[in-house]
Amino acid sequence: MRKIYHTLTIILLVAVSCSLQDMDLIPGPRRNGAEDAGARGNGTGGGEGQESIVPKDTILYVSAVAFPKGYNWQRDSACGGGSLQLYRNGKLVLEETVSYGNCVSEAADMHRIIDGHLVSDYSTDSETVIKVDGKEKVRYAGREMIAGILIREDGIWTLGEMRDLSGLKLRKNGEEVFTSFCRVVPDVNPTTVADARLYEDEGDICFAMTGISGGGKGLYYIVVNGDQKLLELPSAMNKVYDIRRIGGETSILGSGPGMVLGISTEGNTVSCGFGYASRDFRFAFDSSGKMYTYGYLRRNSTVGFNPAVWEPGSSPVLASGEIQLLYMAKDGGNTAVIRAGEGRAVKEACLNLYQLELPFGCRLMSPRAAELTGGRLVMGLTPYGLSEKPVVWTRDSLFRYDINGYLTGVQTIIKEK
Repeated sequence: MRKIYHTLTIILLVAVSCSLQDMDLIPGPRRNGAEDAGARGNGTGGGEGQESIVPKDTILYVSAVAFPKGYNWQRDSACGGGSLQLYRNGKLVLEETVSYGNCVSEAADMHRIIDGHLVSDYSTDSETVIKVDGKEKVRYAGREMIAGILIREDGIWTLGEMRDLSGLKLRKNGEEVFTSFCRVVPDVNPTTVADARLYEDEGDICFAMTGISGGGKGLYYIVVNGDQKLLELPSAMNKVYDIRRIGGETSILGSGPGMVLGISTEGNTVSCGFGYASRDFRFAFDSSGKMYTYGYLRRNSTVGFNPAVWEPGSSPVLASGEIQLLYMAKDGGNTAVIRAGEGRAVKEACLNLYQLELPFGCRLMSPRAAELTGGRLVMGLTPYGLSEKPVVWTRDSLFRYDINGYLTGVQTIIKEK
């Protein structure tokens, strides 16, 4: 298939203005002799385009939405003439028409790359449709917003919240397994991948939810394989940010009058022990599977909230400034921060102690459009102006996609030896 990108080189690291406070970050170990995250300078990408700077043991997938040439999708992306696309190391491998009849949406939160496969969902007037690589796999009655999807040997599992806010349903191949009037935990914010709140832990299918008792008290549950369990919050915690089952044990991430930030696991609580207040924290995992948390911490009562990463048992790492996040991730000794402007604009992107020089005014259309793994930050950036083309940023190179549209997701997969 034809390759539809051009290679552009650029020196990406400039003077430090995006410092990480309170803790010196040590670069993580190199993988197979690869360089630490940061600038190489003068990279060209070579004649083979993306394949020349993506490690030989790695496959880079990119999802995009493209529109007819000359169409101003930034004014109206619902023209009906667009297409949903999947690229593998720069080559177009899948293209689907965006339309009601084809059950494919242009919305960035209604498709995702799972293990190199393009998985989309769509709500008709009365049904929800799940497609994998352009082929319809599941269709069921009811209009649901997908809060999670798993593709397993035993079938396709979905967690959906009703669009009329009347509750949630866990399904296997479209058949109801569990139903509740609760809502899914955690809430969605600009850094949250909304459809990744259903997950596996030691082979079990898990998610968390919250509801209100008859007396108005907030109730929290963990649901494992369709069986719900009511959780008890520690006395020092009255606000819950996230709930996750990790290694067979349920952990609650939250705060309260006696705790700036803490994790309660089966009755045992670990507190952050730093700062004045916290907000919007979430559980996350690096490429090795190690758990960490990220959100916002306030140093004291006289300052605002700073983006922060906290691992239980260690001091939090705070990024400078009080700007809202589009993306934040930690992987080994590397930390990436993408700060938000208006309308998912990228105001600033930083990797470790370096501010990354962006090629043009751009947006990160979805949290899935950035990934930090193996010490490498990859970003799918979409320009504001129609004169520019969307690009994938990785290390010191930009790869321009010759489409009239936007990039919605990136995923790197390391090949098996």
